Amino acid sequence: MRQMANESKEKYCYVRFFNGAQDAETMNIYINDELVEKNLAGGTFTPFRRAKPGVYNMEVRIEGDGTHMDYSELVSLMEDVAYTLAMTGDANHLGMAVLTLDINHDGWRPNLRFANLLGYDSVIDIEMDKQKAVTGLMFRETSDEIEVVTGHYDVAVFDADADVILQDKLHISESGVYLGILYGESGNAQHPPRLSVAEDSPIL
Repeated sequence: MRQMANESKEKYCYVRFFNGAQDAETMNIYINDELVEKNLAGGTFTPFRRAKPGVYNMEVRIEGDGTHMDYSELVSLMEDVAYTLAMTGDANHLGMAVLTLDINHDGWRPNLRFANLLGYDSVIDIEMDKQKAVTGLMFRETSDEIEVVTGHYDVAVFDADADVILQDKLHISESGVYLGILYGESGNAQHPPRLSVAEDSPIL
């Protein structure tokens, strides 16, 4: 990704990728025809990369030797924003959610946001330690910031019928800014709802 790594005095943005697509155990990601991530496993984030603001052509290839293009989209990146480009859907119907963070946000404090990638018609509520944390989070939406401290949390996710679709434990190891992505599909035994959490800022 040479074009996105040149040193200069210009302002930058930051970009990483997340594989939340069902049936896509791994994927190869290309930017402007250059391979930038090989065999990105399901449920995992890449590290943030520094990039110049601009428009980039992103391609995802998941079949065979990686020569078949399964998804393509032009991505516009703005300065001073951290982007998580999260693949959604399944191997036959890929989509992408663009999750952003303003890295110049004033008044940073340790916090956590959730993103709902569970399905096109999903609406979820989230509890942390049996306390309501998020209400009515729709597909591809990101929640407001939730203040957190170092420690362990019990997380429960509920669908629109108030049925529990996921219970998991979340560990905050140090003060920082975090993003928790919910992906998979309720009622799908092969790809049930899951939670992946990573730090959300490349510079804090």
